[in-house]
Amino acid sequence: MATSQLIPPTPNLQDTMRPQPPALPGKRKFPSDDITPTSSKKKRTGPGRLEGRFQTHPQTTTSSPSSSSATPNATNASPFAQIYNPILEKIVPKYEVKAMSVIPSTSISKHVDKALQHLGRFSAWDHTVLPGVVLLCAKSATSNKLITIAELVRRRIGESEQKWYQYNILSETVVFDDPRMQRPAADDDFPSIVEESYMEVDDEGDRQGNKENVADGAAADEAYFETMRPIIHEQAVDPAKPRYKAHMTVLLSRVPLEELRVLTNVGTQSNEQHIDDMRHRKNGMAR
Repeated sequence: MATSQLIPPTPNLQDTMRPQPPALPGKRKFPSDDITPTSSKKKRTGPGRLEGRFQTHPQTTTSSPSSSSATPNATNASPFAQIYNPILEKIVPKYEVKAMSVIPSTSISKHVDKALQHLGRFSAWDHTVLPGVVLLCAKSATSNKLITIAELVRRRIGESEQKWYQYNILSETVVFDDPRMQRPAADDDFPSIVEESYMEVDDEGDRQGNKENVADGAAADEAYFETMRPIIHEQAVDPAKPRYKAHMTVLLSRVPLEELRVLTNVGTQSNEQHIDDMRHRKNGMAR
């Protein structure tokens, strides 16, 4: 009995001789390759377009909620950073400090609201909540505005029959000013445009005027070049003069800051005695 065998069809010789181009990754697909083609917008913004190029591995980091704002930034660009950074190093581990600078354009009401909101971080039972401390820093020109902000914050806390503690620190910084580095302000070095645009009528005057304009233009160009820093022997002969800038720093808290009491030149104010007496009178206890 003859058995029927399935003979595979012979491939076309022309198809076998034709080279098949390799599939290049990342090329555009034909519409027939995908049954559900995506729109052009999805192709541009879809995450699958970047899966083959970049592989991101998620990293999990654990940090305390107050570590980002409590740790003083060493690269702080604030001009007051060199003043209050030594203070922050002493009180940051135990308190949540909010530093606010006071400048002429500072809004008093906004600073008062921010300070009261931050000082509300206080819990007598939950020790995981760090007490809030507000640090206000200002130059001597705006110290009156800083005192006004501190007085309003203290008044609001006192009206709610709560204790407040204020620590005042006066400091100064030294800035060396070199008069040779300043640009000269003489009027003769920079003539006006009207004088340079004046031209003589005759030829000789015209030539002379052109020469003067060229000389004045060269002098003006030299004046606009950057002034070189004085060399060592010039600094020794004519040293830069120091200029002292006074600053005022005020810290407000609802708990006593024992770390600041041991420091020198630190003034302390508090309504602790007044609040204790008022509470004793309410309870019918005489002191």
